[in-house]
Amino acid sequence: MARNKTNTHETNKFNRSIPLYRKLVFIIGFLLIVPIVAITTLYIVTYRRSTTVVWDQTSTNPTEHRGFTTMTTKAQGQHVDSFVFNTGAITLTFRLNADDLTPEHVYGVTYQFNLSATINEGHRVVSNIAVDMIIQADWQDARSSQVSRNVNFSTLAPQNNINIIFNHRINPSLWFINETHPNLYVRVRYSVPGALGNVAVEHFAVGDLTLLRTFVAIVEE
Repeated sequence: MARNKTNTHETNKFNRSIPLYRKLVFIIGFLLIVPIVAITTLYIVTYRRSTTVVWDQTSTNPTEHRGFTTMTTKAQGQHVDSFVFNTGAITLTFRLNADDLTPEHVYGVTYQFNLSATINEGHRVVSNIAVDMIIQADWQDARSSQVSRNVNFSTLAPQNNINIIFNHRINPSLWFINETHPNLYVRVRYSVPGALGNVAVEHFAVGDLTLLRTFVAIVEE
Protein backbone atom coordinates (compact mmCIF):
# COMPACT_ATOMS: atom_id res chain seq x y z
CA MET A 1 0.00 0.00 0.00
CA ALA A 2 2.85 2.35 0.89
CA ARG A 3 4.55 1.55 -2.44
CA ASN A 4 1.39 2.41 -4.35
CA LYS A 5 1.21 5.76 -2.55
CA THR A 6 4.85 6.40 -3.45
CA ASN A 7 4.28 5.54 -7.11
CA THR A 8 1.18 7.71 -7.21
CA HIS A 9 3.11 10.61 -5.66
CA GLU A 10 5.94 10.25 -8.17
CA THR A 11 3.45 10.07 -11.06
CA ASN A 12 1.67 13.19 -9.88
CA LYS A 13 5.01 14.95 -9.47
CA PHE A 14 6.01 14.00 -13.05
CA ASN A 15 2.67 15.13 -14.42
CA ARG A 16 3.03 18.47 -12.65
CA SER A 17 6.51 18.91 -14.13
CA ILE A 18 5.29 18.52 -17.74
CA PRO A 19 3.81 22.06 -17.94
CA LEU A 20 7.09 23.41 -16.55
CA TYR A 21 9.09 21.63 -19.26
CA ARG A 22 6.70 22.95 -21.88
CA LYS A 23 7.14 26.46 -20.57
CA LEU A 24 10.93 26.10 -20.65
CA VAL A 25 10.83 24.79 -24.23
CA PHE A 26 8.50 27.62 -25.26
CA ILE A 27 10.69 30.29 -23.62
CA ILE A 28 13.92 28.90 -25.12
CA GLY A 29 12.29 28.58 -28.53
CA PHE A 30 10.91 32.10 -28.26
CA LEU A 31 14.30 33.53 -27.32
CA LEU A 32 15.97 31.75 -30.26
CA ILE A 33 13.38 31.93 -33.03
CA VAL A 34 12.08 35.47 -32.59
CA PRO A 35 15.50 37.19 -32.94
CA ILE A 36 16.34 35.02 -35.97
CA VAL A 37 13.03 35.90 -37.66
CA ALA A 38 13.40 39.59 -36.78
CA ILE A 39 16.99 39.81 -38.08
CA THR A 40 16.13 37.90 -41.26
CA THR A 41 13.15 40.17 -41.88
CA LEU A 42 15.32 43.26 -41.32
CA TYR A 43 17.86 42.11 -43.91
CA ILE A 44 15.19 41.18 -46.46
CA VAL A 45 13.30 44.47 -46.03
CA THR A 46 16.50 46.53 -46.19
CA TYR A 47 17.67 44.83 -49.37
CA ARG A 48 14.28 45.10 -51.06
CA ARG A 49 14.06 48.78 -50.23
CA SER A 50 17.54 49.46 -51.55
CA THR A 51 16.82 47.65 -54.82
CA THR A 52 13.39 49.23 -55.32
CA VAL A 53 13.58 52.46 -57.27
CA VAL A 54 10.97 55.18 -56.91
CA TRP A 55 10.59 57.07 -60.18
CA ASP A 56 9.11 60.55 -60.41
CA GLN A 57 9.32 60.88 -56.63
CA THR A 58 8.68 64.62 -56.67
CA SER A 59 5.55 64.27 -58.80
CA THR A 60 2.01 63.58 -57.65
CA ASN A 61 2.17 60.09 -59.11
CA PRO A 62 5.47 58.39 -58.16
CA THR A 63 5.96 54.79 -59.26
CA GLU A 64 8.04 51.98 -57.77
CA HIS A 65 9.84 49.34 -59.76
CA ARG A 66 11.87 46.22 -58.95
CA GLY A 67 13.51 43.79 -61.33
CA PHE A 68 16.07 45.32 -63.64
CA THR A 69 18.03 44.07 -66.63
CA THR A 70 21.77 44.13 -65.98
CA MET A 71 23.55 46.37 -68.47
CA THR A 72 26.67 45.14 -70.23
CA THR A 73 29.97 46.99 -69.97
CA LYS A 74 32.14 48.36 -72.73
CA ALA A 75 35.85 49.14 -72.69
CA GLN A 76 37.70 51.93 -74.40
CA GLY A 77 41.42 51.36 -74.45
CA GLN A 78 42.48 49.73 -71.21
CA HIS A 79 39.54 50.83 -69.07
CA VAL A 80 35.88 49.88 -68.80
CA ASP A 81 34.07 53.19 -69.08
CA SER A 82 30.56 52.52 -70.43
CA PHE A 83 27.30 50.72 -69.82
CA VAL A 84 25.36 49.47 -72.85
CA PHE A 85 21.62 48.80 -72.72
CA ASN A 86 19.91 47.19 -75.69
CA THR A 87 16.14 47.36 -75.37
CA GLY A 88 15.55 45.56 -78.65
CA ALA A 89 14.43 48.69 -80.50
CA ILE A 90 17.23 51.03 -79.42
CA THR A 91 20.69 50.76 -77.90
CA LEU A 92 21.83 53.26 -75.30
CA THR A 93 25.42 53.83 -74.20
CA PHE A 94 26.22 55.56 -70.93
CA ARG A 95 29.88 56.58 -70.91
CA LEU A 96 31.35 57.72 -67.61
CA ASN A 97 33.19 60.97 -68.17
CA ALA A 98 35.76 60.87 -65.37
CA ASP A 99 39.44 60.11 -64.88
CA ASP A 100 39.02 57.77 -61.97
CA LEU A 101 36.27 56.67 -59.61
CA THR A 102 36.88 54.15 -56.87
CA PRO A 103 34.66 52.96 -53.98
CA GLU A 104 36.54 55.32 -51.62
CA HIS A 105 35.49 58.35 -53.67
CA VAL A 106 31.73 57.89 -53.72
CA TYR A 107 30.89 60.51 -51.08
CA GLY A 108 29.96 63.81 -52.65
CA VAL A 109 30.82 62.57 -56.13
CA THR A 110 29.32 64.02 -59.28
CA TYR A 111 29.01 61.23 -61.81
CA GLN A 112 29.13 62.70 -65.29
CA PHE A 113 27.86 60.66 -68.22
CA ASN A 114 27.70 61.06 -71.97
CA LEU A 115 24.58 59.41 -73.37
CA SER A 116 24.32 58.22 -76.95
CA ALA A 117 21.55 56.27 -78.68
CA THR A 118 21.16 54.27 -81.86
CA ILE A 119 18.04 52.80 -83.46
CA ASN A 120 18.44 49.07 -84.02
CA GLU A 121 17.98 47.50 -87.42
CA GLY A 122 14.32 46.85 -88.17
CA HIS A 123 13.07 49.45 -85.67
CA ARG A 124 13.35 52.66 -87.64
CA VAL A 125 10.11 54.19 -86.37
CA VAL A 126 10.83 54.99 -82.73
CA SER A 127 9.76 58.28 -81.17
CA ASN A 128 9.48 60.15 -77.87
CA ILE A 129 12.64 58.64 -76.39
CA ALA A 130 13.06 59.61 -72.73
CA VAL A 131 15.78 58.38 -70.38
CA ASP A 132 15.58 58.66 -66.58
CA MET A 133 18.57 57.94 -64.34
CA ILE A 134 19.02 57.44 -60.60
CA ILE A 135 22.07 56.34 -58.62
CA GLN A 136 21.19 54.19 -55.63
CA ALA A 137 23.28 52.00 -53.32
CA ASP A 138 22.62 48.46 -52.13
CA TRP A 139 21.82 47.71 -48.48
CA GLN A 140 21.23 51.29 -47.38
CA ASP A 141 19.04 54.32 -47.89
CA ALA A 142 21.26 56.25 -50.30
CA ARG A 143 19.96 57.59 -53.58
CA SER A 144 20.45 60.55 -55.89
CA SER A 145 17.80 62.75 -57.38
CA GLN A 146 16.31 61.61 -60.66
CA VAL A 147 17.94 63.05 -63.78
CA SER A 148 16.00 62.89 -67.05
CA ARG A 149 16.90 63.51 -70.67
CA ASN A 150 14.98 63.40 -73.94
CA VAL A 151 16.72 62.00 -77.01
CA ASN A 152 15.92 63.54 -80.37
CA PHE A 153 14.87 60.50 -82.39
CA SER A 154 15.43 62.35 -85.64
CA THR A 155 19.06 63.35 -85.13
CA LEU A 156 19.93 61.02 -82.20
CA ALA A 157 22.27 63.77 -81.00
CA PRO A 158 24.35 62.65 -78.01
CA GLN A 159 23.51 64.06 -74.59
CA ASN A 160 26.85 65.11 -73.08
CA ASN A 161 27.85 66.06 -69.55
CA ILE A 162 24.85 64.63 -67.71
CA ASN A 163 25.62 65.24 -64.03
CA ILE A 164 24.21 63.01 -61.29
CA ILE A 165 25.18 64.13 -57.80
CA PHE A 166 25.50 61.35 -55.22
CA ASN A 167 25.98 62.88 -51.75
CA HIS A 168 26.05 59.72 -49.69
CA ARG A 169 28.72 57.72 -47.94
CA ILE A 170 28.75 54.02 -48.76
CA ASN A 171 28.54 52.60 -45.26
CA PRO A 172 25.90 49.91 -44.65
CA SER A 173 24.84 49.63 -41.00
CA LEU A 174 23.97 45.92 -41.05
CA TRP A 175 26.30 43.28 -39.62
CA PHE A 176 28.08 40.98 -42.09
CA ILE A 177 27.39 43.36 -45.01
CA ASN A 178 30.90 44.53 -45.79
CA GLU A 179 30.64 45.18 -49.51
CA THR A 180 28.13 47.41 -51.20
CA HIS A 181 28.23 49.77 -54.14
CA PRO A 182 26.29 52.46 -55.96
CA ASN A 183 24.28 51.42 -58.99
CA LEU A 184 23.09 53.35 -62.00
CA TYR A 185 19.38 52.62 -62.49
CA VAL A 186 17.88 53.51 -65.85
CA ARG A 187 14.33 53.81 -67.12
CA VAL A 188 13.88 54.11 -70.88
CA ARG A 189 10.56 55.16 -72.39
CA TYR A 190 9.64 55.52 -76.04
CA SER A 191 6.83 54.96 -78.52
CA VAL A 192 6.59 52.43 -81.34
CA PRO A 193 3.86 52.00 -83.97
CA GLY A 194 0.97 49.71 -83.10
CA ALA A 195 -2.18 48.53 -84.83
CA LEU A 196 -4.23 51.35 -83.29
CA GLY A 197 -1.52 54.00 -83.11
CA ASN A 198 1.64 54.54 -81.10
CA VAL A 199 2.32 52.22 -78.18
CA ALA A 200 4.25 53.40 -75.12
CA VAL A 201 7.11 51.10 -74.08
CA GLU A 202 9.17 51.05 -70.86
CA HIS A 203 12.42 49.24 -70.10
CA PHE A 204 14.46 49.17 -66.89
CA ALA A 205 18.16 48.43 -66.40
CA VAL A 206 20.90 48.62 -63.77
CA GLY A 207 24.70 48.79 -63.77
CA ASP A 208 27.23 48.46 -60.93
CA LEU A 209 29.19 51.71 -61.02
CA THR A 210 32.28 50.13 -59.48
CA LEU A 211 32.72 48.22 -62.75
CA LEU A 212 33.44 51.44 -64.61
CA ARG A 213 36.94 52.89 -64.84
CA THR A 214 38.38 49.51 -63.97
CA PHE A 215 41.53 48.29 -65.67
CA VAL A 216 41.23 45.83 -68.52
CA ALA A 217 44.11 43.39 -68.69
CA ILE A 218 45.71 43.12 -72.11
CA VAL A 219 47.04 39.66 -72.86
CA GLU A 220 49.94 39.59 -75.27
CA GLU A 221 50.05 36.58 -77.53
